[in-house]
Amino acid sequence: LHQEPFWQTCWWKGTCLKHNPRSAFILLHGLAVPLHKDLCDVFTGQLKLSPEVLVMCPLAEINSVGVIPISFLPNFPGITRLRSWFNFWLHPAKSVLLEGGGEDKDELEEAFKRVENIIRKLISEGIPSESIVLGGISQGGALALYTATHSRYKLGGVVGIVTWLPGGPGRWQVDTWSRLNQDTPVLLLNGLVDMMVPVVPAGSQTSAVLDSFFSDFSYRLILGTHLTAATASTSSPRLRRWLRDKTPLTLDCETALCWI
Repeated sequence: LHQEPFWQTCWWKGTCLKHNPRSAFILLHGLAVPLHKDLCDVFTGQLKLSPEVLVMCPLAEINSVGVIPISFLPNFPGITRLRSWFNFWLHPAKSVLLEGGGEDKDELEEAFKRVENIIRKLISEGIPSESIVLGGISQGGALALYTATHSRYKLGGVVGIVTWLPGGPGRWQVDTWSRLNQDTPVLLLNGLVDMMVPVVPAGSQTSAVLDSFFSDFSYRLILGTHLTAATASTSSPRLRRWLRDKTPLTLDCETALCWI
C-alpha cells in the first residue's frame, strides 16, 4: 500500500492543513499528466467551497496503462509519464459490456485501500466520515464509485464525473456490495458527446446498476466531450447545487450567479 505524509496529499491555495476543518472533499483525478495540480486548483476553486471544507487531491502513482501504451506517449509532446490509480486495457464502452470488465482487479483493490486509508486518516483528524464527500473524474470517478459500493465508512456523498462503474457486469452483484452507503447521495455526471466514456453504453449501464442499489442516486447529462464536460465551468453549477442540497459541505456563494 502506498505510503505518504498525510498533509502532502492535498492542495488548496498553497496549503493543505487547515485549522479545525469541519468537513472534507476528496477529488480523485483521472489519468494525469503534470498539469494535474492546476486542474485540481481550478476545479475545486470554482466549486466555491467554504473555508471550513478541507479539499484533498491525492496523486496516483506513475504507472503504465494498457489503454494508452507507452509507445503512444511520443505522439503527445511533453507527456512522458502518466499517473494512474489502476491498470485498465479496455475503454469503458467495452468494459461495461464484458463479464469481467477491462480493469486489473488487484490494482483496483489496492487503489481502493489507499482511498480507505485517506478517509481513515481524515477521521483520525476529527472529521466525521459522514462529513466527507468523495469525488472523482474519469478513472478517478470509477474508483470513487467502487469505493461507494465497498467502503467500510459511511460517507456524506459520492460524485463521479465522466466516468463508469469498473469491474464489468460479472462483478456488479449488488447483493454482495457493502450496504453502509446505500442511502448516501450519489451523483453521476456524464458528457453528452463524450467519446471516451460514451453515454451509451458506459453511462446508461452504470446508471442503471447504481440506480438499482442507491436510494438517493442522481444521473445527469451535461454538454461537452470527455475533457470539456470534466471541467469546472461545465460541471460546477450542477455539482454546486447537488453539494448544497445533498451533502454536509458548506459553500461560500454570495451571489445568485453561483447557482447558474
